[in-house]
Amino acid sequence: MAEKRNVPEETGSHPLFKYVTFLSRNKLRIIAGVCFVLAVVLVIGIIQVSRARSNAKAFAAYLSADTAKEYREVSREYPGSFYGSVSLIEAGNLLYKAGKYLDARRAYLRFLEQEPESRLKGSVLNLVGATFEAETKYDEAIEYYRKAEASPGVKLQAKLNVGRCHELKGDSEETLQRALEQYELARTYYRQLAETSSTAVERAAAVPWQRQAQERMDFLRQKEQEAREKQPEKKVDKTNP
Repeated sequence: MAEKRNVPEETGSHPLFKYVTFLSRNKLRIIAGVCFVLAVVLVIGIIQVSRARSNAKAFAAYLSADTAKEYREVSREYPGSFYGSVSLIEAGNLLYKAGKYLDARRAYLRFLEQEPESRLKGSVLNLVGATFEAETKYDEAIEYYRKAEASPGVKLQAKLNVGRCHELKGDSEETLQRALEQYELARTYYRQLAETSSTAVERAAAVPWQRQAQERMDFLRQKEQEAREKQPEKKVDKTNP
């Protein structure tokens, strides 16, 4: 009886043979693809090294700067870097201290243009509002303080700032009624500072602002009383020849 022999599978149907055949037919494409990937990785590496060096230089320049002019030079020399952008805040702070509120505002606004998603955005919006407040442009100041309220880290401070601007507006009003309206708006914002989260950490963080708000509310009561007491005097004065 004839012995049965196992018939080997055709070599061409073996998976390894198919893989080798694919490599042989497409080796130029594969080599080109590998070269492309390596080139991309190399470019990314060069960019990262370049950025690291630029950031290091920007940091060194930032540390050596001392005047508003020098900080602005750092921002111009290293645009897009963290310390190049932060230098604009430093320049703005020095200009603000020097009473150059418009120049300070320009520096702050330039930072916001360069870093629209920065974690410092809320603080810088508050600083922009402060430049307007220093110029007694209270409506413009309130506009930026209200924008700052959207940032959790400076929300309470921004509310206090808005209240203070309404209080200052009331001081400049010509009639008692309009002054009282502004004082009431101020008081509303001061009251809102009491609205904090239930966590102990957030309550503790709110305490300094709440204390200031309470002090302003107490002062407002005294201010309103004085304003009401002066009002009859003005009426009497008008009747005098």
